[in-house]
Amino acid sequence: EQLILLNTVIYLFKTPLDAFSGIILSIPGLKDLFVSRFGLKQVLRTNTKSRSARLDQAIESILAPYVNAPSAVKQRTIHEPLSIGRKHEMIGLAKKYQNLPVKKHLIIAKKDPLCYKHIQRLSVENPDVPVDYLPKSGHFLPIDQPELVNGFLEQALGE
Repeated sequence: EQLILLNTVIYLFKTPLDAFSGIILSIPGLKDLFVSRFGLKQVLRTNTKSRSARLDQAIESILAPYVNAPSAVKQRTIHEPLSIGRKHEMIGLAKKYQNLPVKKHLIIAKKDPLCYKHIQRLSVENPDVPVDYLPKSGHFLPIDQPELVNGFLEQALGE
């Protein structure tokens, strides 16, 4: 009945972070470091504004499946969504979104280096869709501003 999007990637254009990660993942020695526990922690910490125990817990839950995975699996799992692996999935998503016969709502974190441009463009192309902005949030909205996110969700679901 309703779709609420919180910072998501929906277009094929690349952000500076996409380009940066592409460069890092093309250098043999850095690939392993990038997908190591240390590297992933740094990426996750870089993309959020929070510095809390909640962030560390979230990072640990995200990293848990990767602890014993071979490096090649980690690289494929992380690198493909950042490169050509997502192109096939992405084609036509914005158009599909526009045509969905449900109520829609967008929640946008202004300081998200991964998704802000994508979801902002989606809001411009869909001016009738209500939007809430999180001015102080990075990529991990529920960690950076949990009370505000919950309030926006409750309000959107209560409409």
